[in-house]
Formats: sequence, C-alpha cells, structure tokens
Amino acid sequence: MYNHLKLRNIAEAKGVSNIELSGIVGKSRITVGNWMKGKTSPDVVDLEKMAKFFNVKTSFFFDDSVDYISKSKQGEFKSDAEIIRIQNALIESLQRENEMLRKFYDEHSDLKNGK
Repeated sequence: MYNHLKLRNIAEAKGVSNIELSGIVGKSRITVGNWMKGKTSPDVVDLEKMAKFFNVKTSFFFDDSVDYISKSKQGEFKSDAEIIRIQNALIESLQRENEMLRKFYDEHSDLKNGK
C-alpha cells in the first residue's frame, strides 16, 4: 500500500517543495500535494520518476517499516529488537486482515465466483 508519509518525509528531508516535485513528475502542485496528504496515490510512472529523483527504489514508497529518513533527521533510531517487534506486529495485522477477507469471501461465494 502506498504510504504518503514516505513521500512527505523524503521531500522534507531533501528540501524539495511540491512545486519542484510537480515539475519533476509533470503533474500539478495540487496533485503532488494530494499525494503527500494521502488523498490520492501516484501511478507507477510517477512513482518511478520520484524514486529516480530521490535515488530510492519504488518500493520505498510502499514500505511501512521504520522511516529512517524521518528518524535520522530527528536523531531517533530504533534498536534492532524494536524494528523486529514492529515488523512482527505488521505481519500479524496483515494475517488478521487476510483471514477476515477470506471469511468474507467464503460467506459471499457469489463474489468469489465473479457473479
């Protein structure tokens, strides 16, 4: 899932404005502002342009693990044990969500069969 905080944090950390970023991706500053607020999400092409500009992988914008850019800016790094705890909590949350979706589709087999 696209994480708008990743875009906002990396832009702030590198001193890049919405106007500058809008020129990089060829979109309006309002569109870029909406991406940073999480109102809308950039498409794959725009993510690739931003990843190249910020020198990160496109997966950076989807990664919900510890935000090292924001934390390093504040001088607040997490310990390895804390990172593992956070990752495990995310995995458990995703597993619960997956189970809920599986139950929903089992109860609504007409959706599962495309009817």
